[in-house]
Parts: sequence; structure tokens; C-alpha cells
Amino acid sequence: MKSGIYRIINTINNCIYVGSAINLTARKNKHFTQLFKNSHYNKYLQNAFNLYKREAFIFDVLEYCKKEELIKREQFWIDAYKMQGVILYNICSVAGNTYGRFHSEETRKKMAVAQRGKVVTEEARRKSSETQKGRLIKEEVRRKMSEAHKGKHHTEETKQKIADANSGKLSHFKGKIRPNKTREKMSIAKKEWWAKKKQKKI
Repeated sequence: MKSGIYRIINTINNCIYVGSAINLTARKNKHFTQLFKNSHYNKYLQNAFNLYKREAFIFDVLEYCKKEELIKREQFWIDAYKMQGVILYNICSVAGNTYGRFHSEETRKKMAVAQRGKVVTEEARRKSSETQKGRLIKEEVRRKMSEAHKGKHHTEETKQKIADANSGKLSHFKGKIRPNKTREKMSIAKKEWWAKKKQKKI
């Protein structure tokens, strides 16, 4: 069982993961077991592994050292690669601490390029943002129209006409609404006209 500092290097884009372990062989096996299961804790390394496959990655030992020196030497290698401008898959730039820290915006962009092989342009992001805003505006307009429709009130005159129509006080005649009294007068006048016509024939 040997302890030391190791790296996992992507031979296609030369991005590197740096780590330290008391048992290097066991650590190597653990890394690749998790990667194959798509359950690795490092999402950057996992995404790259999913994209480039196992053949693109090499695990090798940078140096052997005592376990008391692991953190110190791991930090040395992390700093050395950063000074050379190498993109690291490490979530944290501080050795032995992988929680609560994030890559800089520039590093995230570089890693996105390395993993996906493409860059989302500012123009594409702007258009996407505008499209989303347009959807939100349309939803807001529809909501307000719906609320306005629900809150619409008829005038007193309109209410009265509706009430009269519903109570039978108004009737339809050839598409027009007439009061029942008017209809009765028209009926009487028509009867009188027919009576006069019959009287003339006699």
C-alpha cells in the first residue's frame, strides 16, 4: 500500500484532476467505479467521463510521499498546474477541502468548453432571455385580462334589460327585442285589419 499524489488526465483536452490518497490503488479503483456508475461526487469529472469515455482518461502517480505530507504536496501540484494555466476538474482549489467552494466564472466557462466542445454565445443567451421575458409578459397580460373579465360589471340599465328578458317581460320578434305590451298592441291591430278585410269581401 503506497500513499502519494495522483492525477487523472483527460488525454483529449488535457484537463486534469489532482488528488491525494493513503492507498493509491484503492483510490484509483474507487474513482473509476463511481465514474462507470455515473455517481462520482465531482460533476465536472463525471460529465467529462460521460462525454469522452474511459479510453480518454489515465490515472498516474505524480509522486509518492508520507501520509502526513499528502495535503501539503497535493496543494503544491494544484498550484503548479494553475500557474501553468491547466484547467483542473477539482471542485476546490484548496487541497483536502472540496465543499462550499466554486470555480471562478472564467474557469467554469473553460471547463464548459472542454466538456461540451462548444460555447454558448452572448447573443444566444440574450435571445433566450428575451424569449423567456416575452413568455412571462404574455402570461401576465392573459392573467390581467382574465381578472378584468371576472371583475366586469353591467350598468344598471343593462342589468334591468337582462332581468326583464329573463322574467318574460321582453320577447323576441324577428331578431328584435320588444316589450310584451307592444306585442299585444300589434296583435290586436293585426286582428282588426283581418276583420276589416273580411268585412269588405262580404
